[in-house]
Amino acid sequence: MGQGVLEGVDAIFGVHMANQATARIGVSMRTVADEDWGVLGSRATDIVEETCAAYGATATFEWADGYPVIVNDDDVAQIGYDAAV
Repeated sequence: MGQGVLEGVDAIFGVHMANQATARIGVSMRTVADEDWGVLGSRATDIVEETCAAYGATATFEWADGYPVIVNDDDVAQIGYDAAV
């Protein structure tokens, strides 16, 4: 893993502005390996808190358990890849 990079991590962000003073952001994050969850949660928290601080805002977090990692069968993944290219 390179510095500042979380390889194999996807995040989907959605923002809901209740009013000009608040925003609720829902995020779905996935990792390739279970052991990456600690790093992912820590980095996500750092990014949000530092971004908020830059604008004089604060953040609170509500975490929900994620889904288990899905590992695709190599042969089946190759069939899908071959069909797509």
